[in-house]
Amino acid sequence: CVHVRLDFPLDRPGGPGAFRAFLEAAADLVVGFGGSLSGEHGDGRARSELLPRMYSPAALGLFRSVKTAFDPAGLLNPGVLVDPDPVDAALRVPAARPVRQQLALAYADDGGSFAQAVHRCTGVGKCRADTTASGGVMCPSWLATREEKDSTRGRARVLQEMVGGDPADGLVDGWRSPAVHEALDLCLSCKGCASDCPTGVDMAAYKTEVLHQSYRRRLRPRSHYTLGWLPRWSRLATRVPRLANAAIRLPGVRRLALFAAGVDPRRSVPAF
Repeated sequence: CVHVRLDFPLDRPGGPGAFRAFLEAAADLVVGFGGSLSGEHGDGRARSELLPRMYSPAALGLFRSVKTAFDPAGLLNPGVLVDPDPVDAALRVPAARPVRQQLALAYADDGGSFAQAVHRCTGVGKCRADTTASGGVMCPSWLATREEKDSTRGRARVLQEMVGGDPADGLVDGWRSPAVHEALDLCLSCKGCASDCPTGVDMAAYKTEVLHQSYRRRLRPRSHYTLGWLPRWSRLATRVPRLANAAIRLPGVRRLALFAAGVDPRRSVPAF
């Protein structure tokens, strides 16, 4: 079983055609040596159209008979195995608009494009595996919630839909879309994915970009100023530590300070 990641120029003229030609040639080569097009993941939309190269018409007819017996209306997973969709029918990248102008980060390894950067994710799913025993650190938010939206892959998918600009995805607000911010909310920006993800997804960088673009020339939430400038506030407090600590101990002051900072009132305030 060979695992490769080839970067086809899907966003350029002729790119999808090159992708199809490669798949067809690779399928013919594999079948010519008696190999299988299907790995442990099955066939799905990625290979169903190529199955006639590997199976006889009689075998494909049996597939159809079984599918029809259990799903006569063709409601279950249409376009796969039986009457398959073309292998290049649902490519996302050609529909994604390039996002290069006025970005906060350079994305030097992705042609300067935020869209290309978020499409690094190919759905491998290592971010959903608990690799802490072997020294892995990705992805802590998914380990806590066990929800796809809180995994690196889930967040990348939302960002891919955002740059795709398809109104059907419901992300018409772009950078400020509530769905985008909900997906990124629990991201710790720990950069675990930047080191552990086999395709080099850097969700911390993408979250930085989203927040920068969302609040560009706008007021941010209170917590952004208090926590973002925490080193500055701490330096000021350490100049008069006794006064700062005494003020925090006054009745109601701690709660008022946390409220003003946009921080949960259950949090403690460190001593200076």
